[in-house]
Amino acid sequence: MIDYLKDSDIEAGYTRDISIGGMFIEMGSVPKEGSTVFLDFFLPGIKKKFKLKGKVVWANKEADDAGKSKAGIGIEFINLNEENKNYLNTGIKNIRGNHEDK
Repeated sequence: MIDYLKDSDIEAGYTRDISIGGMFIEMGSVPKEGSTVFLDFFLPGIKKKFKLKGKVVWANKEADDAGKSKAGIGIEFINLNEENKNYLNTGIKNIRGNHEDK
């Protein structure tokens, strides 16, 4: 689960797609492209809570009827420091490792 600040309100969404550069957040209330969001989340195997800033680079306001696309936003991380990059890389490796075990 991802908590994010949007228009002074705290919202929640889910991600199934994350990389070192950004993530997709599935949500019902979609902010405008170009908006800045502030993200709080944990990744598997990492005790540190990520508190990152991101920019909405694309938005999908509605899911399609076939369920192939979800309503949500594509986020590009902004000003990611080396410490957070290292933690993100480790968390992403943990996620991929968990999926390979299944």
